[in-house]
Amino acid sequence: MKQRESSALAALEALIGRRYGPYLSWHPVTEPMIWQWVEAFEDRNPLYSDAEFARSRGYRNIVSPPAMVQGWCLPSISRRYPPGSAKDRPYAALDIATELGFPGNVAVSYDQKFLQPVTVGDDLHYFVEPVQVSEEKSTRLGTGHFITCLEEYRNQDDVVVYESRTTYFNFRAPDPQASTGTSNGRDPSAIPRPPENYGDEVTWQDRGSTIETGASIGELHVPITSSRIAVCALASRDWMPVHHSRESAMSQGQPDIFMNILTTGGFVGRFLTDWAGAGSTIIRVKFSLGVPNYPGDNMILAGRVESMGEQDGRAIASVSYQGQNQLGPHVTGTADVRLP
Repeated sequence: MKQRESSALAALEALIGRRYGPYLSWHPVTEPMIWQWVEAFEDRNPLYSDAEFARSRGYRNIVSPPAMVQGWCLPSISRRYPPGSAKDRPYAALDIATELGFPGNVAVSYDQKFLQPVTVGDDLHYFVEPVQVSEEKSTRLGTGHFITCLEEYRNQDDVVVYESRTTYFNFRAPDPQASTGTSNGRDPSAIPRPPENYGDEVTWQDRGSTIETGASIGELHVPITSSRIAVCALASRDWMPVHHSRESAMSQGQPDIFMNILTTGGFVGRFLTDWAGAGSTIIRVKFSLGVPNYPGDNMILAGRVESMGEQDGRAIASVSYQGQNQLGPHVTGTADVRLP
């Protein structure tokens, strides 16, 4: 057993420092795709839908929501990349982990830097570099390896618009026959219910100089349904079957489909700009995932202001936040938000 573990670790570590790419996008950033995201997440920031408003704030065109950036370059549903992309597999480390007997895969943490706005008409490509592999670890999901990758996205002018340090967990799930695949300890009576006004139009506020350290940044209640999990996964162009196929999710030891990390990031982004105001933008997000979001849950995002600063003449709020469901924290993180 120890020899097999050592061999798997050595095979994965051999990939560290290798840069893969470029991988192109199938099409430039488009308004219809942004509209699909905005509708899926009910995100009413006018930067994402109103070209005139976006230009009045100094942008060339409608802005792509920051959490959407990776979706522009994900492969097709048949796992194909556009002509001109590198032939190597971008996430070779994850693929090799699968071949070594760790077929389950989830993203577990992000450290994202949004360096330049991505707007309608931009054409993106990206590179990936594995930078760290853990020894074999046992978690509630199963046994496997944590694999951290650096991801760099560039636009048509070869300007870096986004960088992320993302950690994935490739794992071997426990025997699914050992689980009934029903409640997973979830008591439906304990699920917090969303407020009656969920999904109402946002009343934007000019925060100005009124923000104080320690101030609350409010709450966002997100009812979790099978439809929402699947629709948001598709809006983020994540075709992984565990986010729309209950059978696939149960084969990985889960009781049901579960929310993907891109959807979590999308709701975190909406929560932050709903609070910060129309025209606010996110420049950095860090978070780690805890318990999953399953159908029937309700995630409550809440947070506070940790400090205030300034960049290029605009106020920057540094905040902390957490999203809870009845099992505990689903997402915990920090962010820097540029105010309007």
